[in-house]
Amino acid sequence: MLDKVCYSATYRSRSIKRMAVDQSRLLTPHEASRFLHISRTKLYQLARKGDLIGHKVGAQWRFLPTDLMAYLERGGKPPQEETP
Repeated sequence: MLDKVCYSATYRSRSIKRMAVDQSRLLTPHEASRFLHISRTKLYQLARKGDLIGHKVGAQWRFLPTDLMAYLERGGKPPQEETP
């Protein structure tokens, strides 16, 4: 059985309610940008800068829903590097 999660978050002073998302499925840039309510151009910029974790599959970007949710939970900030 695939793991699905329902959640809601606050991002940029907006309450965002999400429906069930399959956590094991990679999302296309179009799906990821709709999920985050940003343009695909902005999504690519965030991924290239490392602010948003994305995965290159060949020449195409793919995004895990858990990475997108983590981005929202950080308030749109880049991931913190772990210190030893």
